[in-house]
Amino acid sequence: MIWILRDAWTIASKDLSNEIKTKQTIGMMVIFSSLVVLIFSFAFDPTNNMVKAVIPGLVWLITVFSGILGLNRSFLSEHENDALTGLRSAPIDPSSIYLGKVLANFILVMAVQLVSIPVLFLLFDYSFFGKISWFILVVIIGTLGFIIVGTFLAALSANARTARCFCRFCFCRC
Repeated sequence: MIWILRDAWTIASKDLSNEIKTKQTIGMMVIFSSLVVLIFSFAFDPTNNMVKAVIPGLVWLITVFSGILGLNRSFLSEHENDALTGLRSAPIDPSSIYLGKVLANFILVMAVQLVSIPVLFLLFDYSFFGKISWFILVVIIGTLGFIIVGTFLAALSANARTARCFCRFCFCRC
């Protein structure tokens, strides 16, 4: 069990170090979430009390859509030079590949949330009264659940895109 977590951390640190070098995915995610916050701050009047009910929805809108941008790219780097085949043939448990991707995606999305949620609260003049710990707990658990399912679906779609059809009767480009 401990080697699965060690291997997962190795894969996550590889993905995170690649992201730190390129800043491609995190940049896209932060720009998207900033645009969403900015557009909704212009669309709604921040002084209106009815808008306060919209803010939790905006938090999840930022999380889900910026997370989808990151999830789509999480397996893209593994298809270059057929690195995913190398990972699968490595002497590690296959679940550590998945856990490493989950961990890397979770850290990226949490980094985007650490930037965009305070800006959202600032622009909408939203404040908590003693409920900040519950909010943080709900955001962490909700984000983790989204990332777990999203990474699984990203792995399925990445493998479906590269799958080849060997039949003669379909109209796909083999």
